[in-house]
Amino acid sequence: QDSVSAVSGSSFPSGDIKEDGVKGMPEGALPERTDELKAPMVELLTFSLSNEEYAIRVEEMLEIVRFHKMTALPEAEPSLTGIVSLRGKIVPVLDLSMRLSLSKKKAQTDGVKKRHMLMIRGSKGPIGIIVDRVILVLRVQASEVLAPPSHLSDSEVRFIEGVVVSGGRFISILNVREVTALDLKT
Repeated sequence: QDSVSAVSGSSFPSGDIKEDGVKGMPEGALPERTDELKAPMVELLTFSLSNEEYAIRVEEMLEIVRFHKMTALPEAEPSLTGIVSLRGKIVPVLDLSMRLSLSKKKAQTDGVKKRHMLMIRGSKGPIGIIVDRVILVLRVQASEVLAPPSHLSDSEVRFIEGVVVSGGRFISILNVREVTALDLKT
């Protein structure tokens, strides 16, 4: 019996519910929550990028906005697509597929493509990242987040915080601090 029912904020196997309470417990008493339910949870926003699934932690998100026209910056690093004005603030925007070396072409800045921008918390303020498609918010136990493969070099995994397997799919969780670290020329 794998199903779980919620009653007054507590969860327990549905087969143990009877009209006057839980088997073996006084009426009105609630069972202790299992260790599995007490485990810390991680919420991830998943998205597609170059036909792969990636995620960032929800607490690093500010908002999702439709892809719109950007102003290009001269002599900027290749993954820095440009800047946008978002509610009166100027925000730099990264082409995530270029940043992760998944594509060598810069995203179009005219808004023709149906892509989205995720506004995330960067080390120096909001920063936008361009993704192909937002998929869903995934909730997993922290223990389900696996470390990146240890046989890869530091440069190969610097953008990856961890990996989650969900529904038979591997989802790489991005290290937002590394992804948004820009080497801006002064």
